Amino acid sequence: MKTALIFLFTTFISIACLMSALGSPHPVLLYLIGFGVWGLFLWHCSLRMKKKEERRMHEQQFQEFMRQQTRKPQR
Repeated sequence: MKTALIFLFTTFISIACLMSALGSPHPVLLYLIGFGVWGLFLWHCSLRMKKKEERRMHEQQFQEFMRQQTRKPQR
């Protein structure tokens, strides 16, 4: 849900910047902002995916560790 909201916010900012650049005498800054926002969005997504993969790896290692532990017999 958070990613969807960030995506909508990114889309809104980039559309506003790119449409403003059409009528601007010096549109380079607006183009940089419009495409820079997409770069930040992609960077955010890649960080999120790395954290998710790391969490999955740690959970897998924990599951492996727990499988190797021997249970004490119940009396």
